[in-house]
Amino acid sequence: MAKELERALNNYKKNMDANRKGDAACYDSFFKYCEEEGLSKYPLKKLFVEYISMHSIVEACRTYVEGSKKAKTVQAINRYLIAMDKFYVNYIKKQGIICDELESGCHRKEVINDVVNSMNEKLGSRKIAVPMKPDEIEAMEEVIKTLNRESHYQYGQIVRYRLMLEYGFKSEVLLDLRLEQFDEETLSLNLEYDEDTHFKLFLDEELGNMLKRYCEMNSKKDRKLLFTNANGMKIVSSRIMDELRKRAKESFNITGFSSMVTGLTGVQKLLEKGMTSAEIKMITGITIQKIDDVAQYMLMAQDIEKVINEKL
Repeated sequence: MAKELERALNNYKKNMDANRKGDAACYDSFFKYCEEEGLSKYPLKKLFVEYISMHSIVEACRTYVEGSKKAKTVQAINRYLIAMDKFYVNYIKKQGIICDELESGCHRKEVINDVVNSMNEKLGSRKIAVPMKPDEIEAMEEVIKTLNRESHYQYGQIVRYRLMLEYGFKSEVLLDLRLEQFDEETLSLNLEYDEDTHFKLFLDEELGNMLKRYCEMNSKKDRKLLFTNANGMKIVSSRIMDELRKRAKESFNITGFSSMVTGLTGVQKLLEKGMTSAEIKMITGITIQKIDDVAQYMLMAQDIEKVINEKL
């Protein structure tokens, strides 16, 4: 009985689509997880009916991503979850075995979020990030209400959060902006992608005026950088929104907030507006890989066939 799961996985791997041969590593990780948890000893039906849960899928996916030298992106998580859906639908169910936990599918946004959260809890930092969910954005608005808008330090965090949330700025790009790059008259930022590519980014009027007010509040008028500490020195990346993150965690129990998550939420908004990955990279400084991860994440909630054919 102990080898029933192993035999099932091996049989499925032998007959699966040639285009999905890379999924073998996913199934190997699933078996390894079941072995370590003492689950592989059960007959196949008992295993899937009584023991396999979505938690099992999440934890097995985490071990797959952590154990791979290359699979470090949301795309890798997608691959694993799709592979498990295929194994369940094309093999387990055809054996007459129904697993209630897997009936709704593994490849869903909620499950990706659970995998990401599990990884980040185990690793102690956000190695993989996905955009904030609507309820998380709403919760952060409540956190922002607790900040003092008359404080240069706290108001600056609100402005930086808004810029990242709306335009997807990577924290390092935002903190490297020079004061001269902000045009107060046109409420625009003069961005410099490289030596040959310079362009104006016209900000939303409300946000542009917030940035203008921040500049008026900053007592260091001779500073070179747009955002600085009270002493006019550069803000280190880890402190770009440290007060906001502290309050989110301590007062509202929001543990997943970070500058990267905020930036990726901005990337999602830019993708929704129809911008290309290359254009978004020019604005945000975020890598094409992470932008593609966000695009993949967004597609999960849509009917892919319908989306593609409507655009053709």
